[in-house]
Amino acid sequence: MPTAIRLLTVAAVLAAATTWASAAGAAPAKTAAKPTAKPAKTAKPAKVEETPSAETPAKETFKAPPAPSFADDAKLLASLQLTDDQTRQLQEAREARGEDLAKWDQLNGKAVLSIQDRMAKAKGKTADATRKRLQGQLNTLYQTRTRIAAQGERKMFAVLSPEQRGKVNGPRLAREVLKEFSSIRLEQAQSSQVLSVCQAQGQKLNEPASPTAQAGTVKSLVNQVVATVLTPEQRKQYVQRKHPPKTPRKTPPVKSHK
Repeated sequence: MPTAIRLLTVAAVLAAATTWASAAGAAPAKTAAKPTAKPAKTAKPAKVEETPSAETPAKETFKAPPAPSFADDAKLLASLQLTDDQTRQLQEAREARGEDLAKWDQLNGKAVLSIQDRMAKAKGKTADATRKRLQGQLNTLYQTRTRIAAQGERKMFAVLSPEQRGKVNGPRLAREVLKEFSSIRLEQAQSSQVLSVCQAQGQKLNEPASPTAQAGTVKSLVNQVVATVLTPEQRKQYVQRKHPPKTPRKTPPVKSHK
């Protein structure tokens, strides 16, 4: 090989080696670090309310019986034109009544449910007798609750004036009294007279009138209406329809024996 070519080859090799060495010794270029994204928070699964299956029936809860009050009638209260002091006293008495009933429910609710459950499960020949006995226990419990409600009702009613009591009781009593004269066509003026009579009597009561509690009062008012409100012809019709004449029974003829 000619000397000139050999020298060029050696120089090329040396140049390549120098280039490789410099490349190997150089520090690698820094690359911009990409920010690592934080993992997204996974939403917690919503709680699904478990519905009782057929194998595990829902636990029965005690449902308190209604305890209606005259104070529930907003239209009636508005017609009474209560004073501010009466409104306050009535509200306090109403809340106290509700608290007393809630205490009874808390103390006796489980007992009521137990009795009702035993009544439903009664079987066999003695089932009827068992249900009758348990129903008596249930009635006794509820009678106590009814007395508590009535006591609270009387306390609320005591807040009213005699005229206001008449406005509450008058229509209630009149409704029961007029039932006795449904078969007689009373004039509008006569119906107004019945209401006036009932309002006067309603002022004397210390509690809201009810058909069961004031049965004697209703009977007395009926007699008063018959004597003072009905016309002689209406009175005659009422007596005849209330006490129809008894038809004599026909006696079978006696058979003669020949």
